[in-house]
Amino acid sequence: MKIGRTLYKIKTNWHAAFGFTFLALAIIFCLLFLFTGYNQLSHWYIAGSPGFYRQDFWGKAFFTQRTKAYGNLFCIGGLLASSTLCFLLARNQHKEKISIRLNFRAWVPICFLPICGTLAWLWGNSLVRPAFDEAFSAINCAGLPPFYTVSYYMLPNNHILFNFINGLVFHFATDKVFTGRLISLVCYLCIILIMYNWLVSLLKNNFVAVMITLVLMLQFPTWGFSFQARGYEFCSLAAWLAFFALSQYRLFGNGRWLKLYVIACAAGYWCIPVFLYFHVACTILIIVSANQKENAAANFWKAQLVIALVVFLLYLPALCFSGLPALIANKYVSVQTQSLQTFSNNLLITFKSYLEGFSGNFNSENHLGAGLLFFMPLTLFCFYTNKCALLLGKFFISIWVAWLLVTGIIRIFPPDRIMAAQLSISLAISCYTLCLLAEAVIRKTRLRIPILIIAFGLLAYYFIRSDQDNVNYRLYQNDINANFTRIRRALELIPPGKSIDFSDECFYWRYLYQKRTGTLARTTPELPQFYIRSKNDSLPPRYRRYRLKSIAGEYEVYKKPAPRSTQTVIDHKIH
Repeated sequence: MKIGRTLYKIKTNWHAAFGFTFLALAIIFCLLFLFTGYNQLSHWYIAGSPGFYRQDFWGKAFFTQRTKAYGNLFCIGGLLASSTLCFLLARNQHKEKISIRLNFRAWVPICFLPICGTLAWLWGNSLVRPAFDEAFSAINCAGLPPFYTVSYYMLPNNHILFNFINGLVFHFATDKVFTGRLISLVCYLCIILIMYNWLVSLLKNNFVAVMITLVLMLQFPTWGFSFQARGYEFCSLAAWLAFFALSQYRLFGNGRWLKLYVIACAAGYWCIPVFLYFHVACTILIIVSANQKENAAANFWKAQLVIALVVFLLYLPALCFSGLPALIANKYVSVQTQSLQTFSNNLLITFKSYLEGFSGNFNSENHLGAGLLFFMPLTLFCFYTNKCALLLGKFFISIWVAWLLVTGIIRIFPPDRIMAAQLSISLAISCYTLCLLAEAVIRKTRLRIPILIIAFGLLAYYFIRSDQDNVNYRLYQNDINANFTRIRRALELIPPGKSIDFSDECFYWRYLYQKRTGTLARTTPELPQFYIRSKNDSLPPRYRRYRLKSIAGEYEVYKKPAPRSTQTVIDHKIH
């Protein structure tokens, strides 16, 4: 959206240079994988980063002979995909104009809103200790060399692009939970600016746009994951970019917006594969709003092909070294079998949780107000002469039809953090609808604007109260701060300066030990003085002579025996 005069303008072939570089790297990877044997690849991979998560299990369940055989086929497909994209990119080489347009009146909200966002982030960051999922990503994903981050998909916890950026940019940092939270902060501030730019282009009123942006930035899923070292905020940023670009393309038909849409979708998929929910919604929107007199729909389907090829190439290292089942057949995303009755009951329960995240109403059984606000965009079809209102009404329906469609196929209900972008955009459309209804009912601008500002101000205040009361438990449905305190106290029983080794599932202990010492905890050549394991992990033979020192819930702490000592003692039991 163009606002004011041009402050900065250049012409560049940046997209072509970046594209050809990416495709060259993809071709080199395919050729190296194809002409290197299984044993050589396996030895190279393990030697490159010894001690990675489930290393012994990786060669048995992930990178097997069968994986290598399928990887060869994927690489052949990768060469074909790279060639196709090279051809398309060569045909569309032309210099793009990049401009930033602002006016002096826009500087105030553009400076004010990021300051508010940073303060909201600092406040939220102070309320919640590091979560288990954050520590897992920091230790087992971002803590690996970059190629391992993009190729080892051990669990859906590996939000690949997010962890890749965290590990690459902050490779020197020992606390990658904190650096990951900084990345989420940057994503949060970018989302805020996109929200404001979108709203002010629709409403033509800075004050109302600022108040609605404050409401949207304080909505629980958007605010809550802005201070989590996870990829959810990054995925929300990709979704907002895709939404903004697609709506501008659909309204004005400028091909530059479609290119931004392709980049946003590719980034969203590489971060979290369940970006599929949002992408399906975008596809449904184009289908239901296609116009035979325009070629916009045809260009959109060409963009879909480019997205598919780019995403395939981005996931090629994971497909070759982790296997296709790691992506589509793990227990979190594989298709489930449920009866119609069970599916219907779970559908209602999940939708209720979405309403709670949408409205911040976590503690009341009465969701009538939340439901009215949620379904308010359906009234946009009453404004049938407003092209933008009709488009947003269709997109609102597309979002939730896509959710029903994908959920109905795989029979897995995504938590609200997966649907954070959908909930955010739905609330934005609801607020826009409220403005249109107010304009239809209250004709006097001097009366309507203050009423809207007060209403959105009260809603923002309500979100603040709800966020503070629920953030500790509602982020991951467990008590984050209690878990942190319990394990930290158990770790403090080990004297400082002692060497410690950890089993794979003790990644949270490893993270806290790493913070305490400022160094990466790894197995020393000699036997360490302490060994901590989860009860889900078997006790390695080298530690079977260790004596059990303490028990902390599902974790056990072992101590290296003194010379000539074979007595097994339990010194402490921590509940």
